[in-house]
Amino acid sequence: MITAMLAVARGIATLEFSEPLPQILRYVGFAELLVVVTVVNKLSGRITACARGEDRDVWWGVHGVRVIVLWGLTEGVAVCGVVFWFLTGDVVVLFVVTGIATLYLLRLGPSRWMER
Repeated sequence: MITAMLAVARGIATLEFSEPLPQILRYVGFAELLVVVTVVNKLSGRITACARGEDRDVWWGVHGVRVIVLWGLTEGVAVCGVVFWFLTGDVVVLFVVTGIATLYLLRLGPSRWMER
């Protein structure tokens, strides 16, 4: 598997797909992005920022799992966008899916939850 991936990456071998597969993967990527963005927006609204003077260990104990799950979901979408681009060469999937997911990763960073 790794040898095949390296061969494709170096241009030694090429991946040939029937015409509808790149379109299908584009729509799958967009649908996955839409679902994850909806879930992240809904669940991140339930997380309160750590107030000044509040114990950060207690806050992470209460909200840590939810924050990590949201981060993991968003990172998974970004990785899927890169994989779909790698398989199909469709830069629209790379820029839209991976780009928006990366913006959400920046939005969900730990500093967002800690009040300054």
